[in-house]
Amino acid sequence: MNLKEQEVGEKLRGGYYTPSEIAKFLVGWGMANKPESILEPSCGDGAFIDALDSCCDSLEGVSFHGVELLSKEASKARRKFSKLRKKGCTGTGVTKSEFFEFISKKKKRTLRKGADLVIGNPPYIRYQYFEHGREIAELRLNELGIKTTKHANAWLHFLAESVSIMSENSRIAMVIPAELLHITYASDLRRWLLEELSSITIITFKKLVFPGVQQEVVLFLGEKNQKVRKKKIKLLQFGHTSELDQSVVKHVNKKAPVALEEQDKWNCYFLDRKELEFYHEVSKRLGERRFKEVASIDIGIVTGANKFFCVKKEDVQKWRFDKANGYLEVLPMMGRSNEVDGLEFTKKDHSTNSEKGKSCYFLRFDKGYKQSDLPHKLNMYLREGRRQELHKRYKCRIRDPWFWIPSVYSSELSMFKRASEFTRLIHNSAGAYTTDTVYRVKCLDNDEGVNARHLAFSFINSLTFLSCELEGRNYGGGVLELVPSEAERVFLPVYKCTDEEFSTLDEMLRDGVAIDEILDYTDSRIFEGRLGQRSLSRIRGSWRKLQQRRYVRGTSKGE
Repeated sequence: MNLKEQEVGEKLRGGYYTPSEIAKFLVGWGMANKPESILEPSCGDGAFIDALDSCCDSLEGVSFHGVELLSKEASKARRKFSKLRKKGCTGTGVTKSEFFEFISKKKKRTLRKGADLVIGNPPYIRYQYFEHGREIAELRLNELGIKTTKHANAWLHFLAESVSIMSENSRIAMVIPAELLHITYASDLRRWLLEELSSITIITFKKLVFPGVQQEVVLFLGEKNQKVRKKKIKLLQFGHTSELDQSVVKHVNKKAPVALEEQDKWNCYFLDRKELEFYHEVSKRLGERRFKEVASIDIGIVTGANKFFCVKKEDVQKWRFDKANGYLEVLPMMGRSNEVDGLEFTKKDHSTNSEKGKSCYFLRFDKGYKQSDLPHKLNMYLREGRRQELHKRYKCRIRDPWFWIPSVYSSELSMFKRASEFTRLIHNSAGAYTTDTVYRVKCLDNDEGVNARHLAFSFINSLTFLSCELEGRNYGGGVLELVPSEAERVFLPVYKCTDEEFSTLDEMLRDGVAIDEILDYTDSRIFEGRLGQRSLSRIRGSWRKLQQRRYVRGTSKGE
């Protein structure tokens, strides 16, 4: 993580401005409801004001209330707002102010009836840089009954406050980070939004839409209508902003799934209503257990400097690490996911990685020695680390000595934090150690005779793969990520495979057999007599739908 002085100005103030195609689309959708009052929480240089000017010939009877913190940007937005005044628009115009202070003053008078339309692109300010208005923002979040963590980005506060100021029959159209769909700190916000709004439509894109910015965004379209009883939510995906179409959005909620209380993350709504209902129906009918009921999961070893503490065979020989008995242990490492081919990681696999020059040896220094006590070679190696200022990194700095690493143990099962095509459990028969890119997993004690190999085999099935997509998260690169709390919620049907079945699956994975063929093999055994081929095909089709969405976004990242 960069220090504040290393960050560029745009990131510190969250100032990434909206492409005109997006601004016009959002304004067009919002104005279709014929609002009398419009609120824009963060005007920036006036992109949405330009869109209002472009979309509306007349603004008689419409009041506009915009806010912008930066003087230079506020001046630009004010000049553009003068065009709206000529079309009959009234209101406070563009006020140079902090948004939460502005709302606390205006909602009692100017905005006492609320806003009929809220538009904009709130700032994306990371929690450690969110200074202006944070105290008021956090107080308001508490008043609204929304829980979050100290890591919440500023956009969360802006979105919550914006929805809270909406009138009884109103709309909100905003550009929001895709984190909204899955990030843990927004979990309670998602619940609250479903309570406050009668319908939500979220539009995503296969390609990144902000030039030069890797932040993936979604378009958030929300409606508040007191007459609507069933809350609905729908996710749409377009290739690019040029494909945005008002007619598609206009009719989309007729087929939108009813919001599900048991579904925390919103990735699920990329599935159709029937697909989502079938997943839950099958899971309940089979009585499948969650991951946490059969296994425990913990993060891997936190070194603070993986490249320094994880070395190659040639480094072991060069620095004589293997000759430093008593001062240092050289332990086998599992390495990266592309260095683990099968269902099992063996001593032979480790040896192969070693000969290929992989960084598969972990250095564990003894806590009882100071750097000055160590042999010359080790002392020289640690000096090299200090030259790189590794001892100043947070994880190293809080340790005494800085090169001693706590919580070093191996586990019988491993799971990589991130995966491209699918996540898997790996039986760690080599007893290898893992860094924090890999989770340490242990089969819980049980009376059923279920062991680690059974769990590794059982994880490779269509239902579990779909569950991973629904419980996990993904970013602009199309990679699936599961944090421990998410992995614990994944459905894991347990099957006590034979040694022969385990070896067959291990060999299929090592040989690069297509995943559909592998799933045909495992599904037929794990769900034999419980799920028919048609049901399995439906489950796998849903998994493929979500998995392919990640894949497409990943391959189009650089386009």
